[in-house]
Amino acid sequence: MRTTIVYMANDNRRKGGWGDRLGQMLALYRISKDHGCDFKINFTQPFKLVDFLVPNRFDWYIQEHEIDNEPGSIKISNFKGYDGIDIYPECEKCGNDIDFEDYIVEKIKSGNYKQILCYTGSLENLINNQYSLLFHELFKISPELNKRIEVHKNVINEEYIAMVFRFQQLLGDFIERVIDPVLSPKQQIKLIKQNIQALKLAYNKNERKKILVCSDSKVFRDHAKKLKFVYTIGGFRKHPNNPQTSYEEAMLSFLDFFLITQAAKVISFTIPPMYSSSFPRLAAYTHDVPYECVIQGVNKKKRRDWIRFILKYPYLTKLKEKLRSYNIFP
Repeated sequence: MRTTIVYMANDNRRKGGWGDRLGQMLALYRISKDHGCDFKINFTQPFKLVDFLVPNRFDWYIQEHEIDNEPGSIKISNFKGYDGIDIYPECEKCGNDIDFEDYIVEKIKSGNYKQILCYTGSLENLINNQYSLLFHELFKISPELNKRIEVHKNVINEEYIAMVFRFQQLLGDFIERVIDPVLSPKQQIKLIKQNIQALKLAYNKNERKKILVCSDSKVFRDHAKKLKFVYTIGGFRKHPNNPQTSYEEAMLSFLDFFLITQAAKVISFTIPPMYSSSFPRLAAYTHDVPYECVIQGVNKKKRRDWIRFILKYPYLTKLKEKLRSYNIFP
């Protein structure tokens, strides 16, 4: 019996952001290839993946009625619930992401399961530095998404770099989790000015190329677009964990992602307590675009912690080779 690994995102329970979800799909596909399994994606919530990405060289599409919930299937998860609450009680737990592949391989070798239904957390370290290969085997851009990408590229009409700023709720306009902090008005103004200054420095440092600014904060994008060299896409974003994400809101995130993939260079800029997102890094990796992560305003201990983090995980091989691109400075 040939086993099928199925990536499951068909309900409103926590799955992570788009970067997390992309990493989960690529890792599961790599595991299926390496261990002789079929692979399918059941991604229907909070939006339908096929509205934005469709099968390319490998047919991963599956309909809900094709998913086997009988004894011939098993549900597994490596999620750890908040506050000790298990959000996937129907799933067998397979430990952390390091143990995940061994756990799946054991199930495959048993020959007992037609389908392994995976509700996973982060699996990025299991991609084995094959981002671009795996992505292009699985996905191509849908006609409607491609049409909208071309509209924005025609408006930009020149080579550009992309800078990504992830604020979460710091500026009070992007709801991800109600526990996330919101800065005081004075602190917000200070943080916005610091990031605007970073934009100006990047513009001068990168041959005065136009800058595509992507951010979860509309407040920041509204400030940034006052600069003549900045291009932004308007509208409010929502985190994929938000069950109320509409088609148009999801479209904005996909437009950001794929315009980033076509930039001459990608810069992720962070000033603590901003969040250093995997979103721009995965966009860069899937199309082999030069990537720079700038963490500003961290002390020596924090700097050492970041470098230890980079060296710890095998999937960050590119960053190990180019540690200088991690422009971490106090």
